[in-house]
Amino acid sequence: MLLVFVILNMKKKIIIGTLIIIYYMILVALIRTRVIVFPLFLLSGYIINRFIKEQALFYISFIPLEIIFFITLFQTGTNIGSTIIYLVFIPITFYLGFNYKKGSFIYHLLYFLFLIFIGRYGFLNLDAVTKNIHSRKINISPKIVLKTSEDKTIQLDTIKNKVIVLDFWTTSCGVCFRKFPDFDNIYSKYKNNPKIELYAVNIPIKRDTLGQAKKMISYYKYNFPVLYAKSDSIPLSLNFNGYPHLIIIKNREIRYNGTLVTSSDIIFNNLEDEIELLLSEDK
Repeated sequence: MLLVFVILNMKKKIIIGTLIIIYYMILVALIRTRVIVFPLFLLSGYIINRFIKEQALFYISFIPLEIIFFITLFQTGTNIGSTIIYLVFIPITFYLGFNYKKGSFIYHLLYFLFLIFIGRYGFLNLDAVTKNIHSRKINISPKIVLKTSEDKTIQLDTIKNKVIVLDFWTTSCGVCFRKFPDFDNIYSKYKNNPKIELYAVNIPIKRDTLGQAKKMISYYKYNFPVLYAKSDSIPLSLNFNGYPHLIIIKNREIRYNGTLVTSSDIIFNNLEDEIELLLSEDK
């Protein structure tokens, strides 16, 4: 009889832990946008734990999922910033739901609004930090020779006394094209400043032709100038392979080598801040 009770009790724990994981996976599959998935999932976990009475069931409600998130930290391609936020806020939120069932409604509401705030701004900013930890490490620039739209040659690594901003993109990069309007606005802000030059730099991919790249970018009629590489040797020499990618050169030195951050919601590694930081050195 005792064995049956233990088996049934374990079965209950396994079911709860499994259902929590499945529920999270369903939310991600249906909604995908973490800004919504994050607060919705944690609110659900918070509510579920308000009805859980057993301490063991409380632990089972979040520990299996936490283990999965922890394992993903060590997998290639994992969004480390997002994973860290889940690892931190899942146990906190589930704990509050389990232990503070009779707390003031105002406190519960404020915490949920805080989760919405984290979902809206936390992921973006932590992503920017974790992806650009070594972005400001100074290195001597390799040789960077590109072609203008008029087929003129320009060697950027030899330019002195200017901040050279390079937004690297490919014709297959959807994110690149979504960020071009932001980059264009930043270009418009600095275009009359003689101490800075901004370029969008096309890197060819397989089956690309120079004509295709020119046609794709000219369709949108952006104001920023576009430069073209003959091969993918430049990204290799700068040690990056993802797009869009930002390189900032000043006096033959790589002063920034990281992701392109243009959103006003992100305060870390934002392109305008990086530009102002380098321009301020000459004041």
